[in-house]
Amino acid sequence: MTLGPNSILVRPLDKAAIHTNYIFHFIKSPVGQAEIEKISSATTLKKFNKTAFRKIEFNVPAYEDQLRIAEILSKAELLISQRKESIRLLDELLKSTFLEMFGDPFVGDNIRPLGEYLRLQHGYAFKSGDFVDSGIPVIKIGTINKGYFDIKSLSFLNNHFGTGYDSYAIKPGELLISLTGTVGKDDYANTCFVPNVFNFYLLNQRVAKLIPDERTLLKSYLDFLFKYPDFKRKLVKNNRGVRQANLSSSDIYSVKVNVPEISLQIEFSQIVEKTQAIKANYQTSLQELENLYGALSQRAFRGELMIGKTNVGNEA
Repeated sequence: MTLGPNSILVRPLDKAAIHTNYIFHFIKSPVGQAEIEKISSATTLKKFNKTAFRKIEFNVPAYEDQLRIAEILSKAELLISQRKESIRLLDELLKSTFLEMFGDPFVGDNIRPLGEYLRLQHGYAFKSGDFVDSGIPVIKIGTINKGYFDIKSLSFLNNHFGTGYDSYAIKPGELLISLTGTVGKDDYANTCFVPNVFNFYLLNQRVAKLIPDERTLLKSYLDFLFKYPDFKRKLVKNNRGVRQANLSSSDIYSVKVNVPEISLQIEFSQIVEKTQAIKANYQTSLQELENLYGALSQRAFRGELMIGKTNVGNEA
C-alpha cells in the first residue's frame, strides 16, 4: 500500500495489548477528534503528523474490553449506514416513479412555457449587521443551495422585523429555489420545501418562492421537475463561461415543458406524501442512531462505558 503525502499509517506497536479496530474507532470518535484538534492547534501550521499523533493519550482498557467496544461501535456504524441507504433508496424510488408516471417532460401534447403556470416571489436584501442570535429565522442562499433545507445555516432577525415585511414571509410547506451559485457546481437552481420547524420565516435575497397555479400545476410535481437532470441542464445552460451563475425569473418562465393532467399529478403527490412520511421516520431514526454512536464512543474512550452484554440491535 502506498500512502499519499498527507497520510500517516497508524498501527499498534504491541498487537497483543491494543487492537487496531479500537484505535480506528478512537480516531473517529468525538474524543479522538478533539484530541487531534487540540494537538494540531498547538502548532503554528496546524499540522498533524506521526510525532503529533504519538502525543495523544487515551484510555486503554483490557484487550477483551477493547474488542467489545469496537464490536458495539461497529454495529452502531452498520445501522447508521443501513439507515442512510434506506433513505437513499426512497429518494431513488420517487425519481423512478416520476419518470414512470410522466416520462420525458419535454415530450407531450401540452408543451407550454412554465411562466403560464407559475410565478416567483423573490427575497429581500436583509443586512447581515441586523442578524442576531435568535428571533425570526431568515432563509439565505446557503440554507437551500445544497438541495435540502439546512436548518443550521439559518440567521435570525429581531422580532420587530415581523411587521413591514409581509411580502417576504414564508410558511412551512412552501417550495423554494436557489437563484445564485457557481458555474460548474450543483449549488443553484436547487429546490426544496420549507420544514415545519418555525411558524414562519423571512426570505433573503437570491432565494425565491415558486408559486404554481395549483389548479394545473402541483408543487410536488414541480419539485421533481426541477430535479429532473435534463430539465436542470436546460435551465442553467445560459450560465456557462462566467464564474458566478444567476437565474432570473425569465430564465425559469421561458422553459417549455409538458404539463400533465392534474389528476395524474395528484396521484403522484399522494405517493410522495406517503414516501416522505416513511423517510421522515427514517431520518429521525438516523439522528437517534448517530446520537447513540456519539454518546457510546465518548463514554467508551473516557473509560465510562460499562462493558457487558450491551445490545445495540440489528434492525435497519
